[in-house]
Amino acid sequence: MTYTLTLTEDELVLLKEALDSHEYWQLSDEADRDSGFVYLPGEREHSGDCDAHCGDGDCDCGCHEDTDSDVAGILACRALGERLEQLQREKGGEE
Repeated sequence: MTYTLTLTEDELVLLKEALDSHEYWQLSDEADRDSGFVYLPGEREHSGDCDAHCGDGDCDCGCHEDTDSDVAGILACRALGERLEQLQREKGGEE
């Protein structure tokens, strides 16, 4: 089933922001979040003792462990966000 919906530029931007927020706060586990970005399993690169993102070497962020992130949901949010961005580009809107 498909739906047709008319949106203003502001509404489109709001939807994109809502998807991003939903991915970050609802679908991802705290251990997968870093500075507003959500890492999927295997995406984060580690260097030695994780000093780059874990502080002074006493790593307790859990970034090496499996988490409770909803990977399928995160991927679905990202795919829809990409479709919205494509629509925005086609219509000549802001990004």
